[in-house]
Amino acid sequence: MATTIFTPSMLRGAGTRGVPEIPVTSAGFTNTYSMAFDGIDDRINVGSGSSISPTDEITLSCWINAQSLAFYDPFFYYGWPGTSPKGGYWLSGGVWSNGWLYLKFGFGDGVDKHQQGSHQVSGASLNTWYHIVATYDGADANMYVDANRVNGFSWGGGSGSISYRAGDTLDIAGNQTDGNFFFPGFLDEAAVWDVALDVDTITSIYNQGTPNDLTLAASYTSGSGVDKSGNLGGWWRMGDKISGATIPDQSGNGNDGTNTGSPPLAVITGSIPS
Repeated sequence: MATTIFTPSMLRGAGTRGVPEIPVTSAGFTNTYSMAFDGIDDRINVGSGSSISPTDEITLSCWINAQSLAFYDPFFYYGWPGTSPKGGYWLSGGVWSNGWLYLKFGFGDGVDKHQQGSHQVSGASLNTWYHIVATYDGADANMYVDANRVNGFSWGGGSGSISYRAGDTLDIAGNQTDGNFFFPGFLDEAAVWDVALDVDTITSIYNQGTPNDLTLAASYTSGSGVDKSGNLGGWWRMGDKISGATIPDQSGNGNDGTNTGSPPLAVITGSIPS
């Protein structure tokens, strides 16, 4: 169990690792909306397309703003680790009353689950945006909050390939398979890559706390990162570019999401990472 202490420079950057002091904004790109999840039954299902079902490496990224106290509610949930054969991947977390942000990441290899235990980041609070990233490179995993690697994070899940069970699909902010856990808060700019992004590239896409266009090379290389736009498997703007109950996949890979919940999910104006 590890704890990271947030400082103001960590939370919003300090020009380190070659990152420009002023956030880079792609021409024509705007981020106006996020989506609100009620923590009861809201989720977005984006299917099981090949581009969001990588087997060797993966990166998961999203911006979260918890509105209610929770421990390990899902940001991404693909499959269920409690039922054999274990498959898919998951990234979950939440903010608790002790001021800690709890995080958990793992995947299934078709037989067993590979999962890192509880990691706690102190200095967190409700009604605050955080950029959460988890990576797995086939042997090792890392987690980042606002482009800072979680101190003390040591992957204990072992190596292996990610496997998928027939019929499982990826949910954002909810859990279709188990049905008991849903994220209570705002979520924005969710993305999946089929490669493990390095810290410099993560720092570039964090962009001093301002989301940018993940289909453009400049969003990855504005600091010292490497262009991984070609590895982007799915990207859901969560309000921006929405069409009715459909949340389009802006990566171009066709993994459009379905807005599920009762009442339907709310699109939030003005509460965005910035």
